[in-house]
Amino acid sequence: MAQLRQAITVRRRGQPFPVSVTFDDDLASHVLVALPVLRRLELPACFFVSGASGGGRRPFWWERLDHALRQVGFSAVAALAASVCSELGRSTTPLGLAEAVEAMDAERRRRLDRALERLGGPSAVDTLRGQDVRAIVEGGFDVGFHTRSHPSLPDLADASMVAALTDGREELAALVGAEITTLAYPFGRADARVALAARAAGYQLAFTTEPRPIATSSDPMLLGRLEAPSDSAGRLALRLLRTLLRRAP
Repeated sequence: MAQLRQAITVRRRGQPFPVSVTFDDDLASHVLVALPVLRRLELPACFFVSGASGGGRRPFWWERLDHALRQVGFSAVAALAASVCSELGRSTTPLGLAEAVEAMDAERRRRLDRALERLGGPSAVDTLRGQDVRAIVEGGFDVGFHTRSHPSLPDLADASMVAALTDGREELAALVGAEITTLAYPFGRADARVALAARAAGYQLAFTTEPRPIATSSDPMLLGRLEAPSDSAGRLALRLLRTLLRRAP
């Protein structure tokens, strides 16, 4: 990712825009599917993984929610969510339910996660293992940190936020064989307080999911990223064009 910043610095008007591809959340498909394509096309990429990747991570709450919806149906899951958080009410769509769960405080979301596992049974998620992370590094690609438990950092108290930024990072560094200085904020969420804490923790670059181009003037702790749509290459091209036409901060 440092090469990306350097390429942005030396780019001149009329030259191609430097681009790097990023991946979050430790999915096994990143190595099984994406890695061979990246090698063939000679595209630079950074894989943001959690500190639990040595032995694979637990399912995230939205993966557990999706599994329960598939196993027992929407009505049962919505009723369970309402029982965990009475203020939640009864959502009428899976998307509305997911948004309501995301808005829960961390403790209620943990309680719901445990209840969803009891309701829908264990959910198997194919995730990166230690050998996969090493394969990424040996392939010449970058590895960054994405926190161990994927919390929304702006919602955390200072001490919890610092713990989230550091817990598991050293284990990942040992696996990679290098210091981890690049971060992707969970859910892409960060504010000035989070950015300051990330800088104090020793990160040199940190990425949000704000769709804005990176310029030499961009804050290295609040860099933008563009989430690629999965339905159409044309839609991706249009989104790229719109993003590049935006003025970087």
